[in-house]
Order: sequence, then structure tokens, then C-alpha cells
Amino acid sequence: GGILTNYVASHLSNSQFVGVDIHETALKFAREQQEQLNLTNIRYEIGSIYSLPFKNASFDVVICSDVLEHLTDLRGAIRELSRVLQPDGVLLFDTIHRSFASLVLVVVFGEHVLRFVPPGAHQWSMFITPEEMATLLKLSDLQQQGRFE
Repeated sequence: GGILTNYVASHLSNSQFVGVDIHETALKFAREQQEQLNLTNIRYEIGSIYSLPFKNASFDVVICSDVLEHLTDLRGAIRELSRVLQPDGVLLFDTIHRSFASLVLVVVFGEHVLRFVPPGAHQWSMFITPEEMATLLKLSDLQQQGRFE
């Protein structure tokens, strides 16, 4: 709920930010944090990653954090992120690599042992391999810079 948006906005005070979430409770939390931090360069909107409420080529940079591994239509989501990104824009994202290590660390330890998130918050089968992500980017006419780790 806005943790990354608020953090980046607090360090880049001359830039404008828009945070989007499909859940009003997450937006409420983000706005509360925004207010506590006295950040005036952010606005939060409710929206779906499959149909963002913005015109084509609206943003220089799009950041998608802790979302992709929860989506059922990755190709549609990446296509939509690409749509709102300016032609020379940058898409930054993080996701969880589907590997034995992620099964043990995220699902078993993160959910069941340490309880960082509720059990069932992640489905290991929905985690994304670097090869799958590279293919999705190409299908959406996005160019990969660097390598996935």
C-alpha cells in the first residue's frame, strides 16, 4: 500500500508520482503514510493493472512492485503497463523467481514459519522465471536492459 511510492517520492521531491492499487484499503494506508510524511507530490488512484485509468504514453517511468507474481494474466498486465509508458520510458519491476529457493524461502519460511505474510498469500506456480519475463517483455514491444537475477 504505497510504501515504495512514498519512499521514492520522498527522495525525488521535484517529480510527480501517481500510485495505483485495486484495493481501497491499500490506498487508504498509502494516503495515511503520505500525510505523515507530508508528501505533496503524489496522488493515489484506484485502478486495475489490466485497465489503467490513464492515456497512452502518460508516464516516463512505471514501477510495478510486488504485483506480477499475483496476476492471472501477465501478458495483459505487461501490455497495459507498456501502453501507459512513453516510447523511451522505463519500466521497473520486481517479482519472485519460480525456483526451489523461492518455494522454500517465500512460501515455506515467509508464510508458514516466520509468518511475514498470511499463509496462502503466494502461489509458487504463479512465480515467474527470467525466461518467461523476457518473453513477456518482447511480446509487449519492451526492450530488456541488463539481465534478470
